[in-house]
Amino acid sequence: MIRRFLMLVVAGVALAPGRASAIDIVLDYTLDEQNWNWFSGTAAGLERRAALDAAAGFLSAILTDDDWDAVAIDSTAIGLYDLFQSSINGFDGLPVSGTAESDGAGYSYNLPISNRSTVGANEFVVYVTAFAFDNRSTAHAKASANGAARRNAAGAAGAEFSTWGGDVLFDLSDTWYAGQNPGIDPTDNYGVQDPDKTPASDITTDNWDFSTSSFTWKGYDLEKSDPAADGRLDLYATALHELVHTLGMTTANVPIYIGTNAQGELIGENVTAVYGGPVPASGGHVAQNVESVVWGSDGIVSEALLDPNSLRGVRKYLTELDAALLRDLGYTVATGFATPLPGDYNDDGLVDAADYTVWRDGGSPDDSVKGYNVWASNYGASAPASRASAEGSAVPEPGAIVLLGSLLALTALERRGR
Repeated sequence: MIRRFLMLVVAGVALAPGRASAIDIVLDYTLDEQNWNWFSGTAAGLERRAALDAAAGFLSAILTDDDWDAVAIDSTAIGLYDLFQSSINGFDGLPVSGTAESDGAGYSYNLPISNRSTVGANEFVVYVTAFAFDNRSTAHAKASANGAARRNAAGAAGAEFSTWGGDVLFDLSDTWYAGQNPGIDPTDNYGVQDPDKTPASDITTDNWDFSTSSFTWKGYDLEKSDPAADGRLDLYATALHELVHTLGMTTANVPIYIGTNAQGELIGENVTAVYGGPVPASGGHVAQNVESVVWGSDGIVSEALLDPNSLRGVRKYLTELDAALLRDLGYTVATGFATPLPGDYNDDGLVDAADYTVWRDGGSPDDSVKGYNVWASNYGASAPASRASAEGSAVPEPGAIVLLGSLLALTALERRGR
């Protein structure tokens, strides 16, 4: 019976029509599939893809704008740099030679986009791939936002950032944690935080990492929930960080849409309201150790997602400050979820395949059988408008679910084999 239900779900997900409203972040893995196939093919690859899909689904769920027109991809190439490889495959699968960089350590590429020429209304396309970075690169991932297209009248007038998409590149030679355990909801499945938000030391009885050198909260301590995260960079948090960059949080866009003062601090209306004044910043990031309340949580404090650094074994989430950055860029952002939706294990306002992944990895609050039954009986349910207030908008359905439908099929076969 379970196997039959899963197969029906897969068919329904794969054939589901596109969402009619709200921004839908679509991840395109074409370039990755022509090269290292880091996000496909193997169980580890599918786990990595699920982590990125969860990040994209979360942002799709909270960005409630629905006035973006369909648009042509006006920039016909994406640029990659600091790659170790002197030759890679382009979108068409044919080899492309890189240009040696001036530091002598790596190669750069300008790859024509040949797999699509337009994006749909309210759709935002992000090309995702992974390569080994050269030995002088200090980044773990890179992102860029297309800066030419505008999707509505406000974008054309320069009042908000709206374009067709961007790209995200990960260093596959680094060590990554791609697990969904314990989930992506900091209030339901993530334990507790010390009620003292300015403690003298990091207590061992909570699940959040506090630095006694900077006296700031760094994020959720994954290692306490999953030893496999020890010494690894969190792929979900990194993807979330880089996707916000593709949505326009870049060095070039900050002075245009958010604004800075003579000290380089952010002075946008929303960020100053959340932070209580100008926000210390550096280019397309807030300054290191800037804290805020985790978006949708009950007062949990964390280093902002757009802080430039990340600790291994620690997961950062979107904070109220990060949400304010998106609002100053022109996005309409939901204000948070108040009432749990049964079966919505990643708390994105929809019961879908992503929640199955969380249940499968042990992230649901119930025992295995009950957790599955709760998910199955509520599949397709979404949060009412009152649950995520954004000028009265309901939380939309996350995109990029066809792949997760495939994951369901694979898992169904795996369980039958067992």
